[in-house]
Amino acid sequence: MLRSSSILLFALALASCSATRLAYDNVDWLIDRRVKEYIAFTPSQRERWEMELERAHALHRHIELPKVVGLLTAIEAVTLDGVDEATLHCLAQEAHALLRRHGRIAVELGAPLLAGLEPAQLDNLEAAMAEGNEEYRDKYLAEDPQQRQKARVQRILERITRWTGPLTREQQAMVEADVAAMPDLAQFWFDYRRNRQDRLLELLRSGAGIEEVVTFLSGWWVDGADRPGALVRATQEIRADFVAMLVRLYDTMEPERRRSTALRIGELRTDLASLTSGPASLLAGACRGTPMVAR
Repeated sequence: MLRSSSILLFALALASCSATRLAYDNVDWLIDRRVKEYIAFTPSQRERWEMELERAHALHRHIELPKVVGLLTAIEAVTLDGVDEATLHCLAQEAHALLRRHGRIAVELGAPLLAGLEPAQLDNLEAAMAEGNEEYRDKYLAEDPQQRQKARVQRILERITRWTGPLTREQQAMVEADVAAMPDLAQFWFDYRRNRQDRLLELLRSGAGIEEVVTFLSGWWVDGADRPGALVRATQEIRADFVAMLVRLYDTMEPERRRSTALRIGELRTDLASLTSGPASLLAGACRGTPMVAR
């Protein structure tokens, strides 16, 4: 809920979008709108929430957005120079580190708000979570296995072609085959999500304080310390398989297609760099000598 909303700060930054400035400048409004689907604010809560959200957006622009720009700089460089699995794994780790940082932002925003909810607001939150779970079920857990697999492949193809442009028939067949070979973890993630939601509601209804809520949310939204071991291992395996698939796909791309992909990334990097208010946050990193973001 709040985690997915606050990570809009990161997701919008990495979205291939011609309206990058408009989207980022209004991301606090988008987050506010999302959170209000779950929480019916009192006037005093609304005032505090809006102040904290405005502060978080300003800090993100100054501290976190330069790190996103740094990551895009590195991705653009390797797209032009040549991709290999070690480099792509390194970049994936850097992206994961940025997601964790955005998870911490979500915890800082969400914990005080959640800890102060009244019983009627918790009932509203529970109902909104149930509605969100139904949406998840409809999108990711179709009863027909073939329909479910087809939708899964289509989602991944859309994410890839957003950057590469249309794939050839052979490239698309390769991606479809690779994705089909990867385990589908949607049900496992759904079960984990509902378990964490139930536990959060229990904590809040028991009167848990902010520190206890911070600890719980950090385990859920940042560290993943409470995830089942089988889910952690399967997620790592899929990440490795996905990296290998992207390298194989890159190897089949014509030089002009590689340059156009790098151009798309570079355009987004330039747009986001114009929105930052802080200094460039780059390091001489280990990903094959490319500039890397500071964690």
